[in-house]
Amino acid sequence: MLLPLRNNLSLRYLQKQEVWRNSSLEKYIVNSDDNIVSCLKKINSNKHDFLIVISDAGIYRGAIDEKILRNVIIETGRVDIPVREIPFKEVGAIHRDDSFETVIDIFQSENPEFVPVLSDDGFLINAVTKLQYHLILLEELEWDYTFDSFSLDESKLLHDVSTRPWGFYKSLFISDFAQTKIISLRPGQEISLQKHFRREEHWTIVRGKGIMTIDDQSFFVEKGRQIFIPKEAVHRIRNSQTEENLILVEVQLGDYFGEDDIVRLRDKYGRS
Repeated sequence: MLLPLRNNLSLRYLQKQEVWRNSSLEKYIVNSDDNIVSCLKKINSNKHDFLIVISDAGIYRGAIDEKILRNVIIETGRVDIPVREIPFKEVGAIHRDDSFETVIDIFQSENPEFVPVLSDDGFLINAVTKLQYHLILLEELEWDYTFDSFSLDESKLLHDVSTRPWGFYKSLFISDFAQTKIISLRPGQEISLQKHFRREEHWTIVRGKGIMTIDDQSFFVEKGRQIFIPKEAVHRIRNSQTEENLILVEVQLGDYFGEDDIVRLRDKYGRS
């Protein structure tokens, strides 16, 4: 649901009725009357290290982050300084009628943490972060300047390394239709003999050598080899080296990518 930017905006702003923004943006906004303490509280509560500075009327002014606030506190020894006295930084903005190509240009040329969306008169309408921009590209979402980009799941791009008895993997990206992983097997180790019902897999060996098994065939693989594993195909890979890890990129295509779609038929580590 889209809500007016502020309840105490100028009459001119309220009369325009064309300037709206999503309610998720509230925790990222400060105005000239806010002080350092209130700014730090907002940064502590939101998921990003930035705040958007606006005037009392809703005009976009710039941005501040934790580093800026920390430097002001160190230099002055005060936390009651209002935002109007803080040297905020300028961040390139787009306007509501700009195309998505303009969004791409700004992120590629300036590499900002976020880009604000403004009306023709400079009122803040919306914002999109760098990770949200990446998700819009990767998930092929249609660009809409009113879209609540903060509703996107940025965790799809932020995955921790998951350890396994044979080594580790890290998910690079996951969506409704695909998942990409980096998989690393230690010398002499192997994944379980397994199959999947809801995804096919495309592997590319990027380092090392190993023995690949698909159904009743086993064959040698090394750097540059591409391997296709259909749904329900029984498969396993073993690192045949004694010193180096075997590393591969795995692209999964299907409608579900949970670990519970792994059916282990045989596992040297005793996992079911």
